[in-house]
Amino acid sequence: MTGIKTQHIEFGAYTFGCTEISEPSGNRDVFCTTDIKSELINGLTSAA
Repeated sequence: MTGIKTQHIEFGAYTFGCTEISEPSGNRDVFCTTDIKSELINGLTSAA
């Protein structure tokens, strides 16, 4: 059976999202994304 676990970690202005996919064969794939909170980007844009 394929298992999918998703985890979100907030660290300061960053949000890390990781998805772990466990395959029946025992292989494990992990995909991670990093997002900067949009309000921080908007603040930097208006200050420039």
